[in-house]
Amino acid sequence: MELPQQELDRLDPARLEALAEPALRETAIRLLHALKEARAGQDARVIPLARCRALFDQFPLGIAVTDGAGNIIETNPAADHLMGVTAAEHRRRPIDSPDWVVIDEKGQPLPPSDYPAVRALRRKITVKDEVIGRVDEQGGVTWLSVTAAPLAEDGRGVVITFEDVTERRAAEAIQRQLDAARERKGHLRNMAAALPVIAWWTKPDGTREFFNRHYSDFLGLDPGQVTGETQEWSPAIHPDDVDSYLQLIKTALRRRKSYDVELRVQRHDGEYRWINAMGRPWWGPDGDYFGVVGIAVDVTDRKQAELALRESNVRLREHAEKLAQLASQLTITEYRERQRFARLLHDRVQQDLIAVKFKLHALVHDTDPRVSGPVADAVALVDQSLLSSRALNTELTPPSLHDASFHGALTWLAQSFEHDYGLHVETELHGDLPVERADLRVVVFDAVREALLNVVKHAKVQTASLAMIPVEEDEILVRVSDAGPGLGPQGEPQPTATSQGLRTLEERIQLLGGGLEIGNRAGGGTELRLHVPLSPGVAKTSKR
Repeated sequence: MELPQQELDRLDPARLEALAEPALRETAIRLLHALKEARAGQDARVIPLARCRALFDQFPLGIAVTDGAGNIIETNPAADHLMGVTAAEHRRRPIDSPDWVVIDEKGQPLPPSDYPAVRALRRKITVKDEVIGRVDEQGGVTWLSVTAAPLAEDGRGVVITFEDVTERRAAEAIQRQLDAARERKGHLRNMAAALPVIAWWTKPDGTREFFNRHYSDFLGLDPGQVTGETQEWSPAIHPDDVDSYLQLIKTALRRRKSYDVELRVQRHDGEYRWINAMGRPWWGPDGDYFGVVGIAVDVTDRKQAELALRESNVRLREHAEKLAQLASQLTITEYRERQRFARLLHDRVQQDLIAVKFKLHALVHDTDPRVSGPVADAVALVDQSLLSSRALNTELTPPSLHDASFHGALTWLAQSFEHDYGLHVETELHGDLPVERADLRVVVFDAVREALLNVVKHAKVQTASLAMIPVEEDEILVRVSDAGPGLGPQGEPQPTATSQGLRTLEERIQLLGGGLEIGNRAGGGTELRLHVPLSPGVAKTSKR
């Protein structure tokens, strides 16, 4: 089952700001934009949906989406795994299903009405980083940090993320226990020995006093021969990481400061694993310094997932840049074809029409009215054809587009609409804003012309506004607005839909690194905004 387009459109990237730590949050936002762009694409210029789907499926956090009734309609494999169900079973259960067995942080049963996702859905609020425990059939508990946020439109469900914090809670439990267990080291040793991570602590002078069995198992040592000396474990550290790690440990012990670092360590089987090593000073209730207590957690799977996502983002960006280059070449090629066709109109069709007109003039003065009348009508038709071909010639290749500045081209376009359609176009054009890229000049010119045509067809007004203003150092804004009836409930102009020509130009300008927005103007009417980059860039998302 795939997320319907209307539900995907309602996923607001801004709401993902609350969903995870910064690195994962940024990746989630990019993934959502890519999914939207891929789902909206109609041809090979748009990033394939399959690739975006793969990113969603491989995302390290669990993600689930519900409809307005609380039914789960989309999940990724991480969410299915964390919730202990298959994808099919997951999507058959509502978020408040009695089949879920959930406890709070104190281990007490949590009623469905208090589940984070249920509260977010019913109260239309964002519930952030709430820790709950999912109890499996064997009584085991998977601790999850859950964030749930309503979708962009009221009554349209929630988006939920799950992060497995079981090991983190276990590590935090170790640290808390160590702080309170100066006189109970025997009990502490037993507890540390049972943990699924490497745990250790030092004496005040920095010498290692205890390692649990996972330390010797990881390095392949005989537990009875473990010393914890530097020369015992430092050879296993990756050559690129060993010097910086030893210096970090030395400084932390000397200054009695905490540290948190990721490094590569060789396991007994020869494979390098990514290890998150954390240590903190151990102080007694009376302020005595006992040494350092620490843990080491294998985070290889997470690092590999992050690396895969980064590599995928690089490939996606490269693909987008290639699409932008192809779009630029397509625009230039298309305009050259228009120029060639315009020359054919001028050099052949118009010249042939003029020749026909001269021939017909010779018959106009024929004394026989049966001949002179039809001939005069034919001459009038030839004149009209000449006017139409010249107008088509100008529309295909406006002289001002390549003979004048872009400011001059837009000025000419505004004047032509008053002459041809009686639409007075008020202009606010900064003449010192250069648009040198030929591809952008063509696309933006065509988009402004299409927008003004929409004003003539739909707005039913006599006046429109055209502005070109700077917004950033490398970007300008071209704005077309009117005081007509504005857009309908679904963002469509009254009484008919936005032209297909404008939709096509919207896709083209996005691929060239620009953006297009259409919306209601403050005070009434419609406003089209074109973001025009002065240098090549990454495509922007259009807004309606």
